[in-house]
Amino acid sequence: MKTKIIYNPKSGKRSLQPLMSYVIEQLSEGGCRNVEVYPTRAAGDATEAARDAHLNGCDLVIAVGGDGTVSEVVNGLASFGRPVTNTAKRPILGYIPSGTSNDFASALSIPTDVRKAVRIITKGHRANIDIGSINGQRSFNYIVAAGAFTRLTYTTPHHLKRVLGVWAYLKDIFREIPLIQKPFRLQLSIDGQQISGEYVIALVINSPNFAGMRKVIPHACMDDGIFDILLLPKSNPKVLWSAVRSMAMGVNESTTESGILHLRGKKISIEAEKRLDWNIDGEHGGRNPIKIECQEKYLQMMVPAMAMHKVLSHQDHS
Repeated sequence: MKTKIIYNPKSGKRSLQPLMSYVIEQLSEGGCRNVEVYPTRAAGDATEAARDAHLNGCDLVIAVGGDGTVSEVVNGLASFGRPVTNTAKRPILGYIPSGTSNDFASALSIPTDVRKAVRIITKGHRANIDIGSINGQRSFNYIVAAGAFTRLTYTTPHHLKRVLGVWAYLKDIFREIPLIQKPFRLQLSIDGQQISGEYVIALVINSPNFAGMRKVIPHACMDDGIFDILLLPKSNPKVLWSAVRSMAMGVNESTTESGILHLRGKKISIEAEKRLDWNIDGEHGGRNPIKIECQEKYLQMMVPAMAMHKVLSHQDHS
């Protein structure tokens, strides 16, 4: 099995370089006889490396890094806007998480322990997961977000995240608090349904988890062809705090008592009256209006048995 490891040496608090020999050894024992290791050096490197792996007939591509790294790798494998030849078989994706929050890995029950993560790649289950396309040009794995607190993952300096982990975000949280009193007007089309309003947070999610919070949407599936949309309207601080607490405890109802609007859809178009910064899988995603479409079961990935039963319930578990 021809394999390429795309490795972000700057990701997370720890260095995984000393464990690379172990990873390669375990992959070789698992049937990966031709293993290439590619360390990234700049933003976008992982996307190009994954696309090259696809073009060159790799059977397995392994992302080693945080949410941003695996998002770049998936962009390379999806190649929206830059189609790979129709005859090229898309590689299977493996993931060894080593980032700050690792939301995507957490949703799929992939551990941050390198040895356990490698075992999932060699002994786990193949599952087909949904991804999203944005304006037909790029993909996302688990979240598109805008509004208060959504910029922290890409505005917080990398060196602080490396040293402090999730605690690094605390430094900038207070700077974001005033944004909950500065709503933005959105026009949304969700599977043809038109919605407009003033909001302080807007989220399109392909995961039960985000922002380090677990089971925000407890019954979310990552292979059902549908995204969850959470909209937090303009309100007073007491109601907003109740809404944030509700998200931390899990959103179930279509419209919660705290005022969160919870919708679901496959095709979502969003326009803002003013320029709005979008967070895509933890990285800055630009300020343009966006059109999102769910690509159902688009990507084959190695996952543990736990994920098959918790967030991937719409496929054969054999």
